[in-house]
Amino acid sequence: MEISKFQKEISKIFSEIAKKPDFKEQSKEDILIRIMEEVGEVSRQVIREKYRKDKFNKANLTEEISDVIMLLNFLASKYNIDLSKECEDKIRRMREKFDLGQD
Repeated sequence: MEISKFQKEISKIFSEIAKKPDFKEQSKEDILIRIMEEVGEVSRQVIREKYRKDKFNKANLTEEISDVIMLLNFLASKYNIDLSKECEDKIRRMREKFDLGQD
């Protein structure tokens, strides 16, 4: 799925969830707090892989990384940031900075 399509779908899903009983529209700060919580979950699994192999759960790591990506996309949407454009620009700047040429 293209980033722009993904970003729109995530915003739509979170907007629909906010309309459900017992849910509310999430502020930018709410989203940031959730991102930090999910990054903590990613961190836990990465640390477990190295130090607590018996507790490492790749399926959970995959889910938590997906949560972080979804929430970052949602936060970008709240700021009207076109991640597709910004990521393309960032890749171009990195290629220039590290003299990698065009792909």
